[in-house]
Formats: sequence, C-alpha cells, structure tokens
Amino acid sequence: MRTLFGTVQWDIMTLQLEPRGNPNSFFDSLLSGAYPSFSPNGRWVAYESPETGGRQIHVRSYSEPGRRVTVSTNGGWGPRWSRDGRELFYRRGQEIWGVPVSAETAFESGAPRLVVKSKLLSDQVWTDFPEVSADGQRFLVVRRPPRERTERLLAYLPNWSEEVTTMPRAPR
Repeated sequence: MRTLFGTVQWDIMTLQLEPRGNPNSFFDSLLSGAYPSFSPNGRWVAYESPETGGRQIHVRSYSEPGRRVTVSTNGGWGPRWSRDGRELFYRRGQEIWGVPVSAETAFESGAPRLVVKSKLLSDQVWTDFPEVSADGQRFLVVRRPPRERTERLLAYLPNWSEEVTTMPRAPR
C-alpha cells in the first residue's frame, strides 16, 4: 500500500529474487491496483483497479508492460482464473461473473455473463473472495461469522498504582 497526495491507494509490487532487487510498482504510472491473480500460464495478471473510473477488473501482460484490457463492465473485484485459463471470474455484490478469455500469446476477452447469484455472498467489497474448483463449475467461499457486539466496561481508577502496591500478595 502506498500513500499518494494524502489518500491511500493500493499498489501491486514486483520483486526480483535472483539477484536480490528492490520492490517495483507493477504499474508504469501513478495508477493503483489490488488483488492480483496470475493466469495459469503465468503470462497475464488480472487485478482490480479504479484506473478507468469505478472499481473494475483489468488484465495486463506480466512480462511486457503496455496494453490493459478491462474485462468487467459494471464493476468488479476479486478476480480468479479457471484452472484451464479459459475463463476469468470476479465478484460484483452478491454475484459471480465469468468472462471467456483467450490468454495464450495475445489476450482477448468475451462478454461477461452472470454465473451465480447468492445471498451467501456478502455485499461487502473486502470479503468473500471465492476460489474456483478445478473444473470451473463450483466456487468455495469462506464466510466468517458475524462479529458479536459485546458490551465493554471502561473503569476509571484514579491512583490505581497505589492500590496495586498496597494489595496483599497471594501465597505461593
């Protein structure tokens, strides 16, 4: 994550391991992105970014910077590739959308289609990122139980340190 002009923006970083290098932004400008997902062949990176306005799913080449393809049409987050690399899935509200793709030497995408709508998926952007089964027909979503609200007691104890020092010690 990086801070830019007082606002927080997410960034996707790369790091060369051999020889050890410094982290570099995946983007060649002040764009931001989050939640990258590599295609099965390792050539393409799908990510979410507000670079074209609202949060959308984009795909770029990992090794050759340049052309960006926007695959979502009305917003999306949490991109996931099918295991065979022929479809890219993403979340939008309580829906999972799929986009047919060709990602061998050049990247091409078709029109997004609604795959499933479920009340089990939260409307929250930062939760419920589904994982795609090997056959691309099922999704696994881990749901966290809702947080229970608990009452908390705040006690103000003036001179508390004196109270502690005058307390009798417990027998050993």
